[in-house]
Amino acid sequence: MPIKKDAPVIGLTGSFGSGCTSLMEVLEASKFEGKEKEFTFKGFSLSDFVKEKWLEQNWNKFNPNKPLESATEQECKDTLGKAKRCELQDVGNMIRKNEGYDKLAKLAIEKGDKETLSIKEEISLVFDSVRNTAEIKTLREKFPNFYLIAVDSPKEERWRRVRDIYESHGQTETDFEKDDERDRGEDEPYGQQVEHCVDEADIMLKNDENYPERRFRMMKIEEKVRNHIDLLSGKKLRTPDHDEFFMSLAYTASLNSKCFKRQVGAVVVDEEKNVLAMGYNENLQPHKPCIEDPGDCLRDIYKREYFQKLKDDKTAVCPKCKETLNYSLEFRCEKCNHKLDEYFIPDKALSRCTALHAEARALRALRGGELHRGSVIYTTASPCLTCAVEIINAGIEEVVYSEAYTDTKAIEFLKKEGVKTRKFEGVKAHAYFKMFSFWRREKEKQIKERVELFRS
Repeated sequence: MPIKKDAPVIGLTGSFGSGCTSLMEVLEASKFEGKEKEFTFKGFSLSDFVKEKWLEQNWNKFNPNKPLESATEQECKDTLGKAKRCELQDVGNMIRKNEGYDKLAKLAIEKGDKETLSIKEEISLVFDSVRNTAEIKTLREKFPNFYLIAVDSPKEERWRRVRDIYESHGQTETDFEKDDERDRGEDEPYGQQVEHCVDEADIMLKNDENYPERRFRMMKIEEKVRNHIDLLSGKKLRTPDHDEFFMSLAYTASLNSKCFKRQVGAVVVDEEKNVLAMGYNENLQPHKPCIEDPGDCLRDIYKREYFQKLKDDKTAVCPKCKETLNYSLEFRCEKCNHKLDEYFIPDKALSRCTALHAEARALRALRGGELHRGSVIYTTASPCLTCAVEIINAGIEEVVYSEAYTDTKAIEFLKKEGVKTRKFEGVKAHAYFKMFSFWRREKEKQIKERVELFRS
């Protein structure tokens, strides 16, 4: 495969409607400079194989008088337009379950090998629709210079972008929200895992602007991604900006957490960019972390006890299939796979958690008089409502967060109370040292060359 040695191989992930496919189109249509030569990108979408399988399964239903083998490209495209998002999700899960969690990534890599074999110019690859962490692992193992870009856009903006598609299928915003929740994360290892994929991303890009003109919209996306591709290819080297630096500290703090569910870190910074305090989610002393005592998540313990009582009662039924309640270890109905804890325990047993959240722990670590006007808290996950109240009471003026918390009411409450909120954008902690260490080596090389020139 004639891939340029210094060119980055890119993966794209993000919730549907966020703009990953538009970003791939931009990358394919643009030329980029490496340290020595220009290179271009050729794109491959993991979802193409899902669509092919859906066509195989559904072609006869919509085209009974014509075999799929003789169909034109436009006829296939028209038929694919009838596929619902949930149906494509089912097919993707089936492929990963039956053929391997990374099967779609392997198919995309194989296709990339074949289609770039005869290309003479120097190119690199971009892989769209990465939705499972096993796919990321395979791509990283195949390409040492692989970087994952997560594209983020607010739910209301994404709904605006896909609304016509849903309504053409007779679906509503409720159907979109169900698909979006499933897309964000399923319990099965072969399922949709976009939230986890975003967690593992190397770069976060925001695509929240609503530009009616496509040309201008694509130009803005190209402007954003070019700065990062120039960094990845070594054309332009720089040190991290303030957001990248402080968010990397928050991620470093999160590694101290021993939480079963999610590791979260937070950093409080003053107006002069001095670090005032750091925190991570954990039980306070003298209580041991749950992994040590009782050795299990207290929320899961409560859920198991709760559902066992319902099962023993023999009168409870699944709210979806109406069968007598019987649950799996993931708290799903064993008959129809419906998520039971969301129905029976709406707060997901968060009230049973004994850990102090990262934001609250960081605020607790502040010494008297340290916090003043202009202070910012960086957190790897957006605050819950309880932490939002503490942030407001502490006088924090801005919250910068990386991954969005499932409870969006906290962000709305912060905004209502005059606290600025901002989604993080830039290089994430996962690739922090890999990307920014080049700057130091290049400067040392330049200094050495100047010294040698002076001596001569």
